[in-house]
Amino acid sequence: MVNYFMPELNPSGKYYVKLVNYKEVPGFMHKGGSLILIESGILNMRYDDFLRMCRDIYGGELIGKNWCYPSVQFKTENDAWKLCNLLNPIMDMYVNYRKEILTNK
Repeated sequence: MVNYFMPELNPSGKYYVKLVNYKEVPGFMHKGGSLILIESGILNMRYDDFLRMCRDIYGGELIGKNWCYPSVQFKTENDAWKLCNLLNPIMDMYVNYRKEILTNK
């Protein structure tokens, strides 16, 4: 399984979850803009519910109240990996599904 999501250290010394292998996703076209909503999207959750889940279950800290989109960061890399371990298998299923669709056209 490919790790599509991985923790990344930000300048504040905390970690956030980043989609690092989006080029591996068949048919995915990133034409600029933020990928911040993709995590909640693959979980079929509203973004605000996703942020609450990250805070309440995975120990994330919500930041950016006055930004366009608030986001979540984690104190430790291990905490961020817990969320990645939820997201990666779901993204892997999606990628395999997309590959099957594209090869059977």
